[in-house]
Amino acid sequence: MKRVLLTILLLTLSLSTALGWLLHSESGLHWIYRQAESALAGALQVNQVSGNLSDGVTLQGLDFKDSNVRVTADQVLLQWDPWALLSARVDITRVAIQQLDIELQQEHDDGNSPNTTDVPPLELPALDIPLALELRELGIDRVTLTQGEAFYKLEELQLQAAADNSRISVTDLAVRVVDVVIDADQRYDFDVHLSANIDTAADYAHELHNAWNTQ
Repeated sequence: MKRVLLTILLLTLSLSTALGWLLHSESGLHWIYRQAESALAGALQVNQVSGNLSDGVTLQGLDFKDSNVRVTADQVLLQWDPWALLSARVDITRVAIQQLDIELQQEHDDGNSPNTTDVPPLELPALDIPLALELRELGIDRVTLTQGEAFYKLEELQLQAAADNSRISVTDLAVRVVDVVIDADQRYDFDVHLSANIDTAADYAHELHNAWNTQ
């Protein structure tokens, strides 16, 4: 009996030590990054990884590339509450991204593409998220989206949202676009705010509110 109790105690101490190392040390964070880098077969590269999972993670020079998209960012900061997992919640307190660039690969028509009239309508799946998710603050400074010659730019994007089971709630989505050319002599800045409630299990039934401001 004593041997069993001693074994349980040693296992508990080992797991606690390993968990503490993963959550509270930078070396633990580097180990997790190496596992992710290996699992993605080199598609993900980061110039510098710092911080820890408990207090916050900073990624400098992020570059992800596969056959369909390339995503780069000058800096990504992530802060979350890992202990919220004990109550079946993913609580992301802050995500801050500087200079996010998304490049979509140009689609090429090889003559074998199906006729658009033969393509069935898009059906979005009903979601059933096992954990409650809360995104308290997402902020992105400067976003560009490129596909071939098409180019889109946002000066700033901010988001607060939550999800639980099949329901998604967007508390606030704020987008700022600057220097939009309406004609040769006029440039405008746009601020857009949007909030929404969406039920993915009810054919994405939604309630939407938006507001515009032009300068």
